[in-house]
Amino acid sequence: MSWEAMLPMGIISAMIFVMGTSQYVVHTSIYGKPKHPRHDAWDRAMDERDARLKEEYEKSQSNKQRSIS
Repeated sequence: MSWEAMLPMGIISAMIFVMGTSQYVVHTSIYGKPKHPRHDAWDRAMDERDARLKEEYEKSQSNKQRSIS
């Protein structure tokens, strides 16, 4: 009798796998990298800060190149 439960269990497991895999594929195709688990508001704020700092650094490097030339 327990073998009768295997088919529904397999279907449920397969659907859970398909849902997780589709979320991974969609996120990776949109953002170009896998989703970071537990990425909260603090992490997003740090990402914005890092991007701003990187942009300021690149500006300062280009200004140095202009002053040298």
